[in-house]
Amino acid sequence: DNVFQDFTSPTLLGFSLNIEDGQLLLTFDEAVNITTIMESLITLQNVADLTSSSSPITLSLTNSTAVQAVSNTLTIALSNIDLDAIKVSDSFSSDANATFVSFPSDLGSDYNGNPINGVSNQTARGASSITLDVSPPTLQAFTINLNTGTLFLSFNEPINVSNITYDAIRLLSGPDSTNFVILSTGNVTSDNARMFTITLDNDNLNAIKANSILGLSAATTFIAFEAGAFTDTRGNPIEAISVSSPRQADSLISDTSPPVLVSFDFSMDGGTLPLYIVLHFDEA
Repeated sequence: DNVFQDFTSPTLLGFSLNIEDGQLLLTFDEAVNITTIMESLITLQNVADLTSSSSPITLSLTNSTAVQAVSNTLTIALSNIDLDAIKVSDSFSSDANATFVSFPSDLGSDYNGNPINGVSNQTARGASSITLDVSPPTLQAFTINLNTGTLFLSFNEPINVSNITYDAIRLLSGPDSTNFVILSTGNVTSDNARMFTITLDNDNLNAIKANSILGLSAATTFIAFEAGAFTDTRGNPIEAISVSSPRQADSLISDTSPPVLVSFDFSMDGGTLPLYIVLHFDEA
């Protein structure tokens, strides 16, 4: 029997982006050899032709890994770095019409060593579908620094830091404790991310420092919040952490800074003794 060797290079037929599962799926016209794939050569872009836009958005994969090749479909597990970048992008996170893929011909090969046909960044392939993120974010860790007056929070995905409901957040000394402080406001200077720092309002910080139990150590510092206190970049609200089952702080840095005198006032009622002196410090 005649045996004909395959000299035909694989061609991309389409791709889909599953943000919920953190996967990029590439479908070719034949099977590709997963061991040859160089994932870092894959680029997502928001236009089919990069030269057609004065400010195109691109994302070259970082630490993402090809994990499965079933039939003609190659599945790439997106790294946290890549998945977070996709989620904070208005284009890639929601719009299949603004999500394209490109890569050079040395991306990989089929099982006969034929290189995959490249997809130019001037004629990129559009996504056939995007599966959106619909899962609520979850808090993974938090620490508090009473020296700097900051609260560090770590979540499992990027949070919309401009949409924090501060008065839905409570710091307390234990489950169902009456020693608590409800945040009134705060300040976040970073961009949307899964980890960020809130600078506490001075009144809130002083209330924590003045409390005889709350904030003495990580063992007496917990956080609780109402549903929707935080949302991810798709608007999915976080689930509540109840005051009866609050999350304990992972670490706490105690206040070791001496108070600083900011100003003082004095007065004498009617111009006669006694003399009253009022001292104003930078903390409680």
